[in-house]
Amino acid sequence: MDIPRSPHFSVSKWRESSLRGLSSWPNKNINSWPTAYAYYNDIPFKIFKSKWVEANITEPSGYIIDANNEGIKVATNNGILIIEILQFPGGKPLEVKEFLKGNKIEKGIVLS
Repeated sequence: MDIPRSPHFSVSKWRESSLRGLSSWPNKNINSWPTAYAYYNDIPFKIFKSKWVEANITEPSGYIIDANNEGIKVATNNGILIIEILQFPGGKPLEVKEFLKGNKIEKGIVLS
């Protein structure tokens, strides 16, 4: 997966700041709206918009079921989280359909 990178940013630096409540994101001009975050293959990303639908899921929580223009479908304990807008380090918040034009999200990966 090709993820834009900032020359002034490292994943380990971001992880340290995430332990302090995400107070130190590398781009100060970023939207400060409340967000969630997760790790995809040890790369952190922010979740700006998502929705949840109730479903009977057998996969473990965090398992990526599918990634398409509708969003990234992730298994939860009692349903599916559909990630609609996300942001990887060094990039701007993007709708999943825009992100998928230049990047690939593998099914079967478990987010942490």
